[in-house]
Parts: sequence; C-alpha cells; structure tokens
Amino acid sequence: MKIFLISPPSNCDDSLPWLEPLGLSYIAAVCRNAGHEVQIRDLLSVYTADTAGLFAELDEFEPDLVGLTAMTENFKNGREIARAVKSRYGCITVFGGWHVSGEPTVVRDPAIDFLVKGEGEETMLELLEYLEGKIHSPAEIEGLVWLDGDEVRVNPPRKRIRKLAELPRPVREGLPIEDYKFPMLFCEPVTRMRTLSVQASRGCPYTCTFCQTPAIWSNVWSKRTPTDVVDEIEELVARYKFNTLIFRDEEFTVRKNWVMEICEEMASRGLPKKLKWGSFARVDDVTPELVEAMHRGGSRYVFMGIEATSEEQQEKIKKWYKREQAEEAFATFRKAGVTTHGSWIIGFPWDTRAQLDSAFEWLRTLPMDFLSVLYATPFGSTLLREEVERNGLLLTDDPNYFNVNEPAIEVPGIPLEELRSLASHYRNRYFFNPAYMAGVAWQCLKSPTRARIVAELFFGSLYRYWHRRKLAGHREQVWGVPPEFFEPHVSYRDVLASMTHTDLPAAVSGV
Repeated sequence: MKIFLISPPSNCDDSLPWLEPLGLSYIAAVCRNAGHEVQIRDLLSVYTADTAGLFAELDEFEPDLVGLTAMTENFKNGREIARAVKSRYGCITVFGGWHVSGEPTVVRDPAIDFLVKGEGEETMLELLEYLEGKIHSPAEIEGLVWLDGDEVRVNPPRKRIRKLAELPRPVREGLPIEDYKFPMLFCEPVTRMRTLSVQASRGCPYTCTFCQTPAIWSNVWSKRTPTDVVDEIEELVARYKFNTLIFRDEEFTVRKNWVMEICEEMASRGLPKKLKWGSFARVDDVTPELVEAMHRGGSRYVFMGIEATSEEQQEKIKKWYKREQAEEAFATFRKAGVTTHGSWIIGFPWDTRAQLDSAFEWLRTLPMDFLSVLYATPFGSTLLREEVERNGLLLTDDPNYFNVNEPAIEVPGIPLEELRSLASHYRNRYFFNPAYMAGVAWQCLKSPTRARIVAELFFGSLYRYWHRRKLAGHREQVWGVPPEFFEPHVSYRDVLASMTHTDLPAAVSGV
C-alpha cells in the first residue's frame, strides 16, 4: 500500500522546541519494513515547513492511506487535513498519538476511519493486513478504535513492546533535519544548532494525575540496551552531522544504573566531543554519581518538574518529592555545569493565591536557569480531567486551548483574569529579579558564546515571530491563506470559511 504520514501544524504561538515527529517516524519505519511505500511530512515542528506543497505531494503520491499523529493542540488542524484528504482522494484515514488515545470518541468524525490507541507499531501493521484482506475483522486488532455502525468500538489494549531494540530505526528521510532545534539546551547558538532526538525508553512507572502518558504507554516502562541506544546516536552523527541531542524519554532517569551505562558508553566512544544533549528527570531520582556520569557523557541540559510544592498538593496530583530533594537536585546539576529548567504548574482546582505566592517564594530560591510557569491542563483520560468534569470546572472543550499555555480549568479560589495575571507576574518576578539578571550577565562576561546564546533567547519572541511571518507569507502565496491563519485558536476551517470558494486551490476546495 501507499502510505502518507503527516504531523499536522499547531496554532499555538509557542511551538518551541522544534523536534522531529519520532513516533510517526517509527510508524513509517515498520510500514516500510513490511514492504509498503511510505512518505512522511512534518508540519508541526518547524515554521519553515513547506505546508503549501502538502496537497501537491499528495496528488503526485496518490495514497491508499493517510495517517496523522496529533497532540490535543493540533488535533483540529489534523482533522481538517483529514477532511480535505477524504474529499479529494477518498482514501483511508488513520489517527494516532496523544489526543486520540485519550479521546477515542473522535472516531465518530466522518473524516476519520480508524484510531490507533497507545503504542502504534504492531497495531498499524495489523490494520494494514486487515485492509489487504489478510485479517477478517477490525475487531481482531488489539489497540484499534473503530466505528461499528453507530457504536464506537474500543478494542482491548495491546501489550507493550518489550524488545524495543528489535524495532527498525525511525525514518528521517523527507524531514527538514537542518531546521530542528532545541534552544533551551543552551550550549550552541540557535543559528548554529542542529538537533535530533532519540528515545531510549518508553513509558513511565509513575501515576501523576495530570499526565497523559498512561493513555499511550499504560504504566509500563520499557527500555533499550545502552549499546543499541548509543549505536543509533553514532549512526545519526555520521549521517547528519548534528551537534545537539534530546532524549525523548518521558522519564530518562527511572533507572540510575542504566542511565550511567548509556553515559559511559557515549563517553567511551568520544561522543561528548561531537554533541551535547538534554533529558527529562525527576528530582527524587537525582544523585551526585548520576549527575557526574551524565555530565561526563555530554549532558548539558535537564528538565525537572516541580509541579506541586507542598505535601497536600503532591498528594492530590500523586507526585511526591521532598523540598530538600529538589534543592539538592538543582544544585548538583548546576555545580556540574548542566543547565537546569524547572516547570511549575498553576491553575489546579484547589489553588489559592496565598498557596501560589508561598510556593513561588520557595521556587525563587532554587538554582534554576529557567522556570516555566504552566497551566494545569485536563487532557483526555487523565484523573485530573475526570475530577474537573465531575465538578463542572472545565472552561472549554476546544482542543486548541489544551496547550499548557492557556487556562482550561476554572479555579474557584482565583478569577480567570487574575490567574492569567499571576502567571505573568511570577514569570516577570523570576526572570527580572536583579540577582537572576546579575548571574546571567556574569555568565555572558565569562563566555562570548554564552552571551550570544542569551541574546538569541532574549530576542526569541522576535525570532519566532519572524519565522511565523515568513511561513505565513509563503502559505498566503500558495494556499491563499492569510497570515491570520497563525493566530492562536484559528483552525483551517475557520480561515477557509472566511474565504470565497474561488480563493481556494483545487486541492482543498470542497473541504
């Protein structure tokens, strides 16, 4: 079969970082290994992607099946692409990814034929066998969601793939490799940065109530061998000559000894001289021995969630740590020369102004290079979503607002506009604190490279704006889509509906 895979664009203003669609690349790899003809397009991660050429490529390729992956924030755009695909080609459409795994009833949309729920490689291959007549019924395919008449059928979940090393390498051909960047890695200027990513493990054994990971991976954590992981990194370095790497693991530090083996393997092959890398960790997993090994292996960035700061709040979100562990973790990484990035979530239903102010005063004392202040977001299939809906606190069910940068929960103790103001207030107080600014200035004085990076990050909003306008102008020329297309919460259909039928190119007329 001829399979065209798409990562749809997002309307969220802040779509950094820019990384390849790794899950879709794995799907492409297993389909290609099974003898199918596959093309893959990434429209999400980079503003310079040639979205205008999408339907021209589809016209030339003439797909039998179009597969799309979507997070919640870009699901609506993916659905509009699927509707256009259905209208023009009449081919099979399949969705996978975070959003549909948590919201399987979206299969009722006439533009969507099947959903792949959870880990997708084996489910996708069996779906292709069904479409080729080798499997009698879709009911036989674990992990598949489909519409049986008017009934949404959610088949039993598929067992997780344990031997990840047996999966083929992700397909990266056809992706805009040179455009992928992770600016927060803070070891290369953005203009010189070339970033790729690998996934050394899948899943997370923890059960945080706000996290959608269980919808994809259940609570099973599986890993690749250190040798296999580093082999892939070496292959990528040889082929693409990139200089920065991100481990896409939901929780890279689940097993300390395993992480240390990967780091020692990277060091023994001389990889830290060729690239620097970042990962995601938990503060209660961090030890001095682990940090030393990570730094020696090339680690220069770590992201750690500090979503709740009191025992009472931690109990509610099922994520526990001691303040002393957080203080020690951030201090140990900073001492080793690893950039630290913490994330704090506000806007839970139980939040009060006094609690948030108290938490922020403690957060200010942590030795972090960056602090992200994010909104609690009730993604589908999470315990947080169940609680919010049960108490009638869901502000909107519009997927475009589910991006952690927009409030989606009504907080009884804090009016909505006050919550927005608080988020800005905390960010400004953190980054414009004289002590913080003095520390950044001192780093810039010591290192011209650091100074250049800081300048690029400081003007990052202008950098992103320039890219958005550049692509918007390009799309306006080819699609007839105005720059307003990129304003937050505007879908393909919203823009197309505002245009006359004659404005539309043939590829999307009749959507």
